[in-house]
Amino acid sequence: MAKDAREIVALECESCKSRNYHTEKRVKGQDVVKRLEFLKYCKKCKKRTAHKESK
Repeated sequence: MAKDAREIVALECESCKSRNYHTEKRVKGQDVVKRLEFLKYCKKCKKRTAHKESK
């Protein structure tokens, strides 16, 4: 498996704009997602909010 087909991206909270999480994203191949979005816990907001991929 080629490890270079992935890149590390930061996830940013939608409400307070802090970058809390880092994850890997597939760059090549089938089922490539343009922008990641997850519901994650934000330590600053102290609640579960939407976190989107930031650059």
